[in-house]
Amino acid sequence: MDRRRFLTISALTVAAGLVTREVATAAEDGPLALIYRGESVTSEGSPETLEALLRESPLKFRTAFVGPGEDTDLSESALSGAAVYVQPGGGTVDEAWPVLQKHGPAVTKFVEAGGAYLGFCLGAYLAGSEPGFGLLDGAPVPYTGTEGATVGDSSQTTVTVDWRGAKRELYFQDGAAFRLPANSTAEVLARYTNGLPAALVQNVGKGRIGLVGTHPEANEYWFSGGGFVDNRDLAQDLVSTTVTG
Repeated sequence: MDRRRFLTISALTVAAGLVTREVATAAEDGPLALIYRGESVTSEGSPETLEALLRESPLKFRTAFVGPGEDTDLSESALSGAAVYVQPGGGTVDEAWPVLQKHGPAVTKFVEAGGAYLGFCLGAYLAGSEPGFGLLDGAPVPYTGTEGATVGDSSQTTVTVDWRGAKRELYFQDGAAFRLPANSTAEVLARYTNGLPAALVQNVGKGRIGLVGTHPEANEYWFSGGGFVDNRDLAQDLVSTTVTG
């Protein structure tokens, strides 16, 4: 990591705010994506980065933030009008789940009834069941602790993955890998160099989940100095595969 320095959280927040304003004029007649934003659950700047990504999607999402400090709280009523629920990256499962646990039944019901769940980094961990929303047929595990992992701690860095046959270097911080049962029907989009899934899409009832342990949504504001690699096409691949199949 001596070749790359990452932005501080405060700078990331300012930059993400600029991106949000730039995409504020996006079409307002597309499917609605609800993005969770809340202290101790999401890191500053991550929800706004995903808002920009979704508004720039070919699917032309409308977006709204949900959470304890937002105009709308996460609830069954709010989800009833949405096509997608997005759980961004942030803190740890131990910090986030006590805040989100009361919303678990609403999120699970939403997906099983035909909604889509997108989980990035922490959001991928929360799709598991120990603890979590119980959506993944399998288990998210810390990539850093798996055999052959190229990263051994929770420092901000990048990792190489094979995404649909192409080697790509993605932003990473203590993200998940996925252990799937032998009979899993999940579609694996990407694998780490040790072979474990890094991104996948899976049917859940009438709905779908799309999970990724890395941060393909990262934009230039997540980096300082040289070395930024734009992988947002991969994030859009995850979104479109999850939502449209």
